Amino acid sequence: MNKKVLVTVALVILLLAGSYTYLKVNPRLVATQTGYTTDRQIQVIGVGNKGLFGDIQIKEVLINNNVVPSNAKLQISNPLVGLTVTDRFFNEEQSTILFEDFHSVSLQTGTVPSDQIVKLREGTATEEDILYAISIVHDNPIEEVTIKYHHLGISHKKTLSLH
Repeated sequence: MNKKVLVTVALVILLLAGSYTYLKVNPRLVATQTGYTTDRQIQVIGVGNKGLFGDIQIKEVLINNNVVPSNAKLQISNPLVGLTVTDRFFNEEQSTILFEDFHSVSLQTGTVPSDQIVKLREGTATEEDILYAISIVHDNPIEEVTIKYHHLGISHKKTLSLH
């Protein structure tokens, strides 16, 4: 009886350790530069969740060696409308693009930007499809973006070089 309990506990620990390692080595956040201004003081980073389960919660966005940007918001749109490069983050009633604090929105599964573009090209995109992007504004050119986030309770960090 003691052997069965010990083997079961060991298997559970092994399974948990393996799952943690898999999730740590294979992060679910997809991020790519989508748009920017010529002075590079405004950047739009398309983001999405390629996971099959578990939303992604963005915790922090930093630029240029861990500097907090002047302003950063999460754009929420759909492939039919697209994204915008702007420094004005206010929601108008008639606008189909929302700007939200990234702390208040979780990235749903199945929201990889490139998949949304494929659906748009194939004519299968709908208004229900979700397109996310982080809009960043700063006083100096943005050359690097670091996104800190949680997925299934595990902390991750993704850094993009924008040269």
